[in-house]
Amino acid sequence: MATLSADVQPILSVNCAVSGCHVGPNAVLGQDLSVGRTFGSVVDVPSVEAPAFRRVRPLLPDSSYLVHKIQGTQASVGGSGARMPLIGGVLTEQEIASIRAWIAAGALDN
Repeated sequence: MATLSADVQPILSVNCAVSGCHVGPNAVLGQDLSVGRTFGSVVDVPSVEAPAFRRVRPLLPDSSYLVHKIQGTQASVGGSGARMPLIGGVLTEQEIASIRAWIAAGALDN
């Protein structure tokens, strides 16, 4: 089972929680993806770009806006903006699969 601490956070820390992006008190769109902050910033939190969606909806990766942003499918669900992450290129299929697996397992703070 995928966990936040072992499987997802390392991906987010390297690709998203970087200076000028999703880290600290001035995180883009208030979405702080740094260690210890990710869970509270995404799980059951409404998306700013697509208010009908939660950033992460436990058990439902296809209903989680974060998944659409990293897959580049955000426009298909009424979202906007660019595919994430902006810096360093798109995530690998395995990285996306790990994030989807964590969400499918309940998006626990583990």
